[in-house]
Amino acid sequence: MDTPSWNANIILLYITSFLKNAQFFGAISIPFLLDKLQLDYFRIAMLELFFMVCIFVLEMPTGVVADKFGRKYSIISALLLSSLSIGLFGLADAYWVLFIAELLGAAGVAFLSGADQALLYDTLISAGRKKDGKHVLAKYDAFGTLGIIIAMPLGSFIVGHLEYPKGLSVAFYLTALAYASALMFIACINEPKRKSINEDWLQLGLKGIKGVWTSPKLRRLALNSSLISASTFFILWFYQPLSGFAGIPVAYYGFVAAGFNGVALLLLLNMRSIEKMWNMASLLWWTAIIAGLGLLVLAFVHQMFVVLVAICGVAVARFLRKPVLNDYINQRIKSVRRATTLSAVSMIERISIGAGYILVALLTDISLSLILVVLGVLTMIFAVLTRIR
Repeated sequence: MDTPSWNANIILLYITSFLKNAQFFGAISIPFLLDKLQLDYFRIAMLELFFMVCIFVLEMPTGVVADKFGRKYSIISALLLSSLSIGLFGLADAYWVLFIAELLGAAGVAFLSGADQALLYDTLISAGRKKDGKHVLAKYDAFGTLGIIIAMPLGSFIVGHLEYPKGLSVAFYLTALAYASALMFIACINEPKRKSINEDWLQLGLKGIKGVWTSPKLRRLALNSSLISASTFFILWFYQPLSGFAGIPVAYYGFVAAGFNGVALLLLLNMRSIEKMWNMASLLWWTAIIAGLGLLVLAFVHQMFVVLVAICGVAVARFLRKPVLNDYINQRIKSVRRATTLSAVSMIERISIGAGYILVALLTDISLSLILVVLGVLTMIFAVLTRIR
């Protein structure tokens, strides 16, 4: 195969990453739920907890599908289900409809989880460019970040000029269209040949879980990735109300998201330079500490400039850690069970985020500052307990 950055599969996956992250609704999702559907934070958290439980249940079976029948078909299923889910969200006018949409969306996330990484990494292996793993994974994430940068401000700008809150649904329809468009590109991918799997579904799933827990290095990487990703995940929820507290109108929430995603994009595209300047273990340590401190700052300061810097610090640290950890994890996984093992790693993160939703449900309606303190402290505790050396 050609150099992986320009290999046809890699290019098609980069485009897919862009489209599946073109989340026009991303910057207005909380106003949509609070103002259009009249939900409180408790019911929102319960809805998202249901979403995480569904992903957890479906994670391993869909990982097995990707390893047994093909990563390409798993991704196609993911995009179809996700498009239906987001479209249904936009149409929803009752709380129970959202649970159907979340079930479809959870199935979409589960089918995608591990499959895209596995297809990308297998393409690198077949090209003899495994050593470029973290750089290509970083570019893959960078294209996804670019999708966010373009779609979020555009979505919030469009709905900001429509009837409020009715017009908020339009952002969901645009996102569903982007997911559907990604199908055209993923369908053109030629999946690299792999060794066939003779194990049954249960055996394959159990071996994926066992592979994570029986390897001390892989277990530590999985815990570091999952726990810190989970504790910083809620910045993607809270930057919207935090922006509102700082005096930023809803029409500009997308530009806040574009700002921190833009910084992440620049860093991801310069991963080679970062690797020359930083020891990757030190990078993982300091990004976790910066994220924890940023959450604590957001708990107590509502001055606009400080809020924007802190949001950026937490979000960028979260994004920058992902390709480094994904590369380390992929190096320790056999290709034949790659998607299944990656799904096992994702299960840890889903469980952790699910626990976080319970905290959010219990504490956010009492005090947003309180939950930010809890998440900030947890982030730094996880960084110490799972430190990569």
